[in-house]
Amino acid sequence: MKYEIEYACGHTGTVQLFGKTADRERKVKWLETQICPACEHAEIEKRRAEEAAVAKEKAEEFGLPELEGTPKQVSWALTIRDKIIKREIEALKGEERKHTAEAQQQRQFVDWLCQQNQAGFWIDHRRHYSDELQYFWKQDQQKKEEEKMLLGADDDTEIIAPEEKSTNTIARIKEHLDFIEVKSEKDDSVIRCVKKCGFKWRGTWKLEITEKTGSADDRMAEVGNLLLNAGVSIEIKKALKEKAVKGDFKAKSYKWIDAKDGKLYITWHRDASYYNEAKRLPGAKWVSGRGMTVKPEYFEEIQEFVNLYQFSMTKKAQALLKEAEDKIKGVPRVAPVTVKESVDNSKPDLQNILNSSRDILDDLRDD
Repeated sequence: MKYEIEYACGHTGTVQLFGKTADRERKVKWLETQICPACEHAEIEKRRAEEAAVAKEKAEEFGLPELEGTPKQVSWALTIRDKIIKREIEALKGEERKHTAEAQQQRQFVDWLCQQNQAGFWIDHRRHYSDELQYFWKQDQQKKEEEKMLLGADDDTEIIAPEEKSTNTIARIKEHLDFIEVKSEKDDSVIRCVKKCGFKWRGTWKLEITEKTGSADDRMAEVGNLLLNAGVSIEIKKALKEKAVKGDFKAKSYKWIDAKDGKLYITWHRDASYYNEAKRLPGAKWVSGRGMTVKPEYFEEIQEFVNLYQFSMTKKAQALLKEAEDKIKGVPRVAPVTVKESVDNSKPDLQNILNSSRDILDDLRDD
């Protein structure tokens, strides 16, 4: 049914409502308290223009590039960019305060965001969270690296050949944003080496660089050294040439204590077993697929285990242990007074009680 509505702004309009009569009448009364769609649209446009003006002023202050697009796109994108960059800078400050390894990566990501000068970019990504935006950033970085390789612009590498070559294949070791890659013609010696170093086949042989793998330079020098010893020539960064030849790299740790959901998990390489040793920790429990789980409140025993068996700990695990230690050490300690038990050793004489019970009260005696 159609209703003629007189809005709070003084304008009138026709709306079509459905449903029960009571519901329609209630909706009409509510609409009469609102401004009309045209006025609402004008209010939104006015608010956007004011927000865009503030965002533009901030952008000029921080030296952000001018956005390209239609006037309407630019006005909208200015406020979107302002909110997203503000969010990511706050995340960067948090990583820097925690001194995490991700701070450098977050800084590079923020720099990339600040360089985006197309209004359409910000409008298209207005609902994306940080991890989604970082995915697009990594894709963009990967594309640029591939273009650089195609143009032959990478001149900081060098080819090294072992004295005793087993193949004419050259294994090219490349560093990317968050992984390293080995490219070569199909060769059994190369395959054995990269598999031993933990590389996985993803169109090429790739190894994701994480806190547990160690630095990219160490892993590149490691696989380079292994390939050279297998008689395979390599192409590697000039800065890593001597490290690969001399085997000068920090070995990858396979014994870790990590944290998840408030618990610690102890894991080790499949070629070794610390099951019995870890099981002796207080409250230790084996969780299939995760390892031996222990509670952080036993931080002293866990630290002794780490020192004794040379385990590495992730930053999350270290933070969880520190939190548990601070919490327990923060509990006040008291020295309670020992109260001696009072024992009544007095024993009434049963014979006296019996004799006294035989006496007759004076008031009850016969005169």
